[in-house]
Amino acid sequence: MLIRPEKWYSALKQGTLVMVHATLHKFNWETRRFKVYQLNAHTIKILDGSTLEVETRKPTELPSTSPKMATCSDAAKAMSSIQLGKRPLDETI
Repeated sequence: MLIRPEKWYSALKQGTLVMVHATLHKFNWETRRFKVYQLNAHTIKILDGSTLEVETRKPTELPSTSPKMATCSDAAKAMSSIQLGKRPLDETI
């Protein structure tokens, strides 16, 4: 049974038994000494649906005291050390 994206929230609710065909990817960041694991689901088969009610979605509330947003001048300062040049026309890739 194919589940359309707009139905994912109600079909894949808490208590649903699924079988997932997926690949696991591991990324090592040596400079920071931590690992990130990513699970990519290729197919999800619902084996038994849940009888629980769908939880009501609540919009994410951002804190009122958010950190200062980066300004255009901050971005310009960060990019100021980047030097871009043109490749000569006769140079091959």
